[in-house]
Amino acid sequence: MSHQIEASALILIATAGAMQASFPVPMKLNARWEWENIWLAFGCLGFVILPGILAGLTVPHLGEVLRSSPSGSL
Repeated sequence: MSHQIEASALILIATAGAMQASFPVPMKLNARWEWENIWLAFGCLGFVILPGILAGLTVPHLGEVLRSSPSGSL
C-alpha cells in the first residue's frame, strides 16, 4: 500500500511540474492574444473548471457534501 501511495505522489508531482513548465507555451503560440487574456483563460481553467471536474470525479456524493456544508465555508 505504501508503494502505491508513493507512486501516486510521484506521478502527481511530475504532472504538476510538467503543467507548471508548460504554461508559457500558449503565450508563444498565440501571438494574437494579449497576455492578460491568456492569464484570464488559465485562471478560469486552473481555479474553477479543473478543480470542479476533479472534485466531481473524486468526491463521492459531492452534491450532498456541498449542500450539507455551511454556506460560510463555501
